Amino acid sequence: MRKIQIEMDEALFYESCVKMTTVAGMPLNVFEAPGVQDVFSRIESGLGINHVNRNNVTERIEHVAKQFRSFVRSELKGKRVCLKMDEASRRGRSVLGINVQFLHQKKLVIRTLGLIDLEVAHTAENIKAEVIKLISEYGLSLRQIYTITTDNGANFVKAVELLKQEIARYMQMRATGSDHESDDEELEDEGEDQNEEIHSDDDGQENSDETAGNIEDEDDEIDKARVLLGGVRCAAHTLQLTVHDCIKECNLKKHLVNVRSAVKVLRKFPFKASFKMEKKKLPFLDVETRWNSAFEMVSYFKENETFIKDLLKSNQKEALISKSTWTFIWSFTAVFQPVFIATKKLQEENMTMGDFLFAWETCRLELEDSTSNMAKCLIRHMDRRRVKLFSPPVVAALYLDPR
Repeated sequence: MRKIQIEMDEALFYESCVKMTTVAGMPLNVFEAPGVQDVFSRIESGLGINHVNRNNVTERIEHVAKQFRSFVRSELKGKRVCLKMDEASRRGRSVLGINVQFLHQKKLVIRTLGLIDLEVAHTAENIKAEVIKLISEYGLSLRQIYTITTDNGANFVKAVELLKQEIARYMQMRATGSDHESDDEELEDEGEDQNEEIHSDDDGQENSDETAGNIEDEDDEIDKARVLLGGVRCAAHTLQLTVHDCIKECNLKKHLVNVRSAVKVLRKFPFKASFKMEKKKLPFLDVETRWNSAFEMVSYFKENETFIKDLLKSNQKEALISKSTWTFIWSFTAVFQPVFIATKKLQEENMTMGDFLFAWETCRLELEDSTSNMAKCLIRHMDRRRVKLFSPPVVAALYLDPR
């Protein structure tokens, strides 16, 4: 057996083990697999450390996570942030994802705060409670959050309103001196008043004026709370709803059903073998809740039209895809191409309000060039849903964008 030399220390070895699961997504039991043990045991012997297994790697992951949370906590200290949250359900499991976006040294930074297993009903109250609990772990207060971006789900929209009410309640307590900080300030003021020896006849009037001023200040604080936190609708989700509106109004669902039926047939024998022989990917079914996959499914037929027509003809199955369906395929891909591009753009990680406006308006302008009824329908629904997107925080961000 040949010996080799590698540069490795204990820290790098354990860091690599952590990355295997957290970055590469490998299961923890991989460290107990025979092949992995054969390789790792030799490295462990050379380093003079114990054998890694799923238990001690889990401990390492928890240690690294704790260090990273501490790092993010220091990053967020004293910063105004934008919160983003979404929920996903798979195989009976629901997860609430929350991240923050903020500026650090003039660069946009995004940090994932947590992925929370939702074991309770996805109500607005429960979502609000989970948000408050999570941000408190990072030393964040609601006052530091400028906006919260969510999809258009009623529970998320309501949760943002509840968080606004929570801030308003805090601001009102602060304005009326109900919190500890205000109590301390009041005690200091009372001590100073007792030490004062000079009084005037106008004290009563001055105190009255001061009381009136305090009431106005309280009203100002409560008004500030209403605009301190803004709810922002997810533009990508709004555009997806626009597409669903158009599909419903223009009665396009029946054509999509025809395309799906063709996909199911072409993925079976004898057609499946022909795709493999020509080294072509099999046509794929879309996911009905993700319209982008519907566009990609239909686009596949446009890109492989000649091959599919020849294949159907050789098997005497031309009737599988009618002329009207082929017409739909061409018109659908032509009209929805700008929307597909815009959706991809709106899903980018570092998306500013200026980028959003550019992507949205570019899509709309390209649709205006089309004379198709589908394009006109899309524009109409884009304009209708656009109103909800342009909330005061969004408009403010657009005005402040130097571009």
